[in-house]
Amino acid sequence: MSSYSQDAVVMISRYLHTLKTDVRFILGWTLGLFAACQFAVSLGQACGHWLSVHEASHFLDKRVSLDLHTLDVGDQTLNTPVNSASIQRYLERMNTELETRFYPIRMTALENVEAIDADVIPQTFSLQSSSEFNASGQSLSANYALLPVWTAVHLSPLALLMAVVVAPLAAGWYRQTQQTAPKANETRLPITPRLVINLHEKTLGNGIDGREITLQNKPFCFYVGLLNYCINKPDAILSHHQEVPAEMLAHANKVFARLIDLGHTKRKRPDFSANLDKTLSEIRSVLDDVFASHPAEKERYYPPRAQGEGSRSKQHSYALNGLKPEDVEIFGH
Repeated sequence: MSSYSQDAVVMISRYLHTLKTDVRFILGWTLGLFAACQFAVSLGQACGHWLSVHEASHFLDKRVSLDLHTLDVGDQTLNTPVNSASIQRYLERMNTELETRFYPIRMTALENVEAIDADVIPQTFSLQSSSEFNASGQSLSANYALLPVWTAVHLSPLALLMAVVVAPLAAGWYRQTQQTAPKANETRLPITPRLVINLHEKTLGNGIDGREITLQNKPFCFYVGLLNYCINKPDAILSHHQEVPAEMLAHANKVFARLIDLGHTKRKRPDFSANLDKTLSEIRSVLDDVFASHPAEKERYYPPRAQGEGSRSKQHSYALNGLKPEDVEIFGH
């Protein structure tokens, strides 16, 4: 597989990873907004049910109080019986009117006379209530069946629609505010650029502006080996006329093996000692792009060029002197 094919595979992999992350992010916002909207709707439905029950109870109490004088409920003083047939017809009429008004309540009995349709009242009317009335000096009772509050609570298509429409907008706004928040604090908390190496993506970055540049396998592994060697040996001298130190080559080979594990290459291990000038030139070119906005910070990571005319000076060193572990951040070891 050519290096261009490898770069294309890496770019596609990064795009799919970003797309997957965005889908999960928006889905999380959608579910959260739906839960919030549904809770608000359910709370409104429960309050509406409570008001409906209160209104229905008030209507029944007032209506029965007015009708008691016309109902044949008997007389306890005269020991006359209740006219059950008349009471049942009255209960039937009342339940029909309650159903017409869509009230969540039904009359089941009046003065111990059950309604004819008491057995056909839906089982969802599972709550029981009663009221006491006084008529002609005697006490009468009425029994009611009510719908519980959970019967009024149901899923709202409007809540789902609102969540689907608003979630992408809210998620985008939130992500934008998160990205711009550090910029607002830059004047108060300045951040120093430093070299960020990502083995998973095979890129170099500065840790500030999100700029990440891909480097080919050989210069990438060689550069990581050079950084590791110079951090361990701050005063090292690396000359073009000398062999590349074995310790540095060992670390470069270790990084190359890690790239194989991550699926970046299946090629044979390159000769890191060959074409040293070309390798260093490719490294410098990428560092120019990575630290384009921070040229002063680039110098500590930049392999020095040879100065002067003619043949390369034997005193010239491409080592990175004075480099400290906190100057470099590596992901994917």
